[in-house]
Amino acid sequence: MEFRKSQLRKMIKGKPLFKEFPNQLNSKEEVERNIHRLFDQLNESDQFICDGEFNHYGSGYASFVEFFCVKKDGSAVLSESYHEKDSVTSLDLEGVVVYVSRLAPLAVFGMDNRLKYIQEEDGEKLEMYSGTSYLGVDKINHVPEKFEHVVEEIRNRLFEAGYLIGDQTYLKQPLPFKAAIPTILTMPDFGEEYTIFDAIFYWSD
Repeated sequence: MEFRKSQLRKMIKGKPLFKEFPNQLNSKEEVERNIHRLFDQLNESDQFICDGEFNHYGSGYASFVEFFCVKKDGSAVLSESYHEKDSVTSLDLEGVVVYVSRLAPLAVFGMDNRLKYIQEEDGEKLEMYSGTSYLGVDKINHVPEKFEHVVEEIRNRLFEAGYLIGDQTYLKQPLPFKAAIPTILTMPDFGEEYTIFDAIFYWSD
């Protein structure tokens, strides 16, 4: 999926390309509901479970929703520790991160590690993830062989929801015009160059 300059400029302004979405989605609310449905469908999987970040990382604006999906068979746990004083179990998890755009029917994926804390108090269990990921365009759409079945199922669910996987070669191309993108993920002041990826997947705190 490729975009005209006018479409890229529109997305930089936070305006969705409604005509590109399936099912006649014509409002931000409908796009958001579509992503929620996708999230629910992913969590029907027998082989993985996903956590979703819908709240713009707590502040600002994210042009995408992030999913972090880990295998259910226990292989996602790289290390585990227990802090008796606080009754907290800490898990270092390996999983697949998916960015689902709010602006176009496009998604990308990659690998990440995430800390998960499980606290038990008065018979209740509280689970929380720590940290967020940043999928640089150089790292997208590549996973180890052991995650290929997970990614295949994610791809299928994305396709059913009307989303395509963005082509890395295209997304790595320099942005074909000057722009000021509201993002902290790429910093031109530090010599970094905007790519087409930055016009679609960005976050401003």
